[in-house]
Amino acid sequence: APAPAGGPNATPTPGLDRLPPTQRLAHFIRQFMVQIAESGPDCHHSRIMAREMIEPTQALDHLVNGFIRPQHLWFQGLVREMLGPDFSNEEIRLVANSVVSQVLFYRHCGAVIERLQGSHPLEQSNIEGLATHITEFSLGAIRSFARSRRRSAPVPARTRKSVLKSS
Repeated sequence: APAPAGGPNATPTPGLDRLPPTQRLAHFIRQFMVQIAESGPDCHHSRIMAREMIEPTQALDHLVNGFIRPQHLWFQGLVREMLGPDFSNEEIRLVANSVVSQVLFYRHCGAVIERLQGSHPLEQSNIEGLATHITEFSLGAIRSFARSRRRSAPVPARTRKSVLKSS
């Protein structure tokens, strides 16, 4: 699996694939927050990615195919693992995109948030709190979707007959 939310030279986190899905989600979100919060003169990776998303060049295809797509596929697999098999590929993509968009919101709207709240959301002191919030919010939504789908799933005929006989 690719190194979730790491830069192009990131190394995979040892044992990440053995963690429960909720912990892998928390790790992914935190690492993604750290990555997009990079600043300073030596932090070209995040700036190039942001620029390519706003004003795409031919380099975007390389970024998508070599970096973003593998991570997104890994993340969709994690979302599927948490939601279960009753969700379509499109539903999985929508949930994965919703989680990712929460993280990206703080990058792309940071200047507005700073003016509204007095500090930039991606200051180092805010990263843990934001990552925890996004993780908890996302887990709540994922669990709600999974419960809703289980409740609305049709009862198999064999189970219905045995329930009716025992009534």
